[in-house]
Amino acid sequence: MGQYYSGGDIPPPSLLVYSGKGMHAKWLLKTCLPRGALPRWNACQRYLGVRLKLLGADSNARDASRVLRLISTVNSKSGEICRLVHVESCLDGQPIRYDFEKLAELLLPRSRQEARERQKTYKSHGQSKRRQDRTRIGVFCGRQLAWDRLNDLRKLASMRGGVGEGQRMKFLFWCINFLLLSGVTSSFDMYREARTLVQELAPGWRDYRSQELMTLYAKAKQHEAGKKIDFNGKKYSPLYTPTTQKLIDIFEITAKEQHMLKTIISAEVKGGRRALKTKDQRRASGVLSREAYLVEPKAKRLKALELRSQGMSIRLIAEVLNRVLPRFHGRL
Repeated sequence: MGQYYSGGDIPPPSLLVYSGKGMHAKWLLKTCLPRGALPRWNACQRYLGVRLKLLGADSNARDASRVLRLISTVNSKSGEICRLVHVESCLDGQPIRYDFEKLAELLLPRSRQEARERQKTYKSHGQSKRRQDRTRIGVFCGRQLAWDRLNDLRKLASMRGGVGEGQRMKFLFWCINFLLLSGVTSSFDMYREARTLVQELAPGWRDYRSQELMTLYAKAKQHEAGKKIDFNGKKYSPLYTPTTQKLIDIFEITAKEQHMLKTIISAEVKGGRRALKTKDQRRASGVLSREAYLVEPKAKRLKALELRSQGMSIRLIAEVLNRVLPRFHGRL
C-alpha cells in the first residue's frame, strides 16, 4: 500500500485503480448521498485535492459529474489497460466503505455541528454571514448559493410543466452557468451536462444548439484558471453572478412561484418568510399568539369570579390560577 499512497492522517482509499496514465484513489461510501450533501462532498474533494497535491492530484478532476475510466478498458493515449492495483479490505474481505459524515469529520477542519455553532456565534455578534469561512457547509458561500440557484431554476421549470419555446436556451444557459459556479462540473464536462439538462427542462427538445454555449465555455475556462473581473472595486468570477431581482425579471417569476423557491425570492417574500419563521419560533418557545393573549385575561377573570363566588380568598385564587392577580384586589 505504501508504494501507492502516503496520505498521513487521511483514511486509506478503498480502491486504487491504475488508469493507464495515473492513479485513481477511490473512497467508497456505505450509502448514496442526497442532493443536499453535494456542497459538503465538494468540500471533502477540495481538501483531498490540496492534501494530495504533492502526489500529483489533478485539481480539475474533482467534480461530481466526472466519469472515471472503467477497469479493463484501454487508455487510448498510453495504450495501457486500466486495472485495479490495491484493495483496502475489511474483515469480510470486501473493500472498506466509509460513513460519509464520519469521513467528512475526519477530513474537514470543522464538523457540521461546529459549523452551526460558529454560525450562531457570528449571528449573536451581529456579524455578516459573508465573513464566515466560505469553505464550511451550512453557511453562506458562493458555491452553495450557485447550487441553490440551479435547483430553483430546475424547480421553476418543473412547476411550469417544462420550458416552452423561446425560453429553453435561456433556462439552459443559466442552469449551466450556476452548475459551473457551484463547482459540481467543469468546462470539460459542461456540454455533457447540458445534454442531460436539455431532456430534463424540455423533454423532446431536438433543436438544441451547443454553439450558443461557447461564450459560457470560454468564461468557464477563465474561471477555472482563477481569473477575476473587477467591478465597482470588487473582484468577481468571469462567470455570471446576477442579482436576485435580475433573475426574477429574466424568468418573470411570480410571487406565488417565489414562495416555492429557496433563493430566487424578492425582499417582500423573504420578509414574509422570515416573519412566519419567527412566529413559529415564538410559538414553540411558549409565547402566546395575540388572539390567545387577548382571551387569556378574560378567561382568568371569569374563573376568578367563579372561585370568589364560592367563597375562596383572593390569595388562594391567585395560587389556584398559578399567578398573582393584583388587578382583582378590591374589584371582586
